[in-house]
Amino acid sequence: MTDEEITYATVRFLKSSGLQNEGKSNETQGPKKADHKVFQCKQEKHELQKTLNNIDQEYRTMKNYYYLRKEMLRNKSIEWDALKDHLNSLERKQNRCYGEEDLKSY
Repeated sequence: MTDEEITYATVRFLKSSGLQNEGKSNETQGPKKADHKVFQCKQEKHELQKTLNNIDQEYRTMKNYYYLRKEMLRNKSIEWDALKDHLNSLERKQNRCYGEEDLKSY
């Protein structure tokens, strides 16, 4: 009868140990899954932040390009007005010269 008790105790001990190992594996997998999910979320956040930074940089570049183009257009307009005024001045001067020549010929 003592042999049965020892066998029963041994079997019981082995089953108990197996159950403990299964329980531990489930417990350790839970935190591993959570850690993996946290890692994925952090990685996704990092990628989204990089994308946002790239878009922000592109926006700033385009805004600067637009400003420079606007300034170039303004400068060209000023230059155009100055050249137009100079041309008008030359035409007036030319007309005066022709007017003086006409008076000299009389």
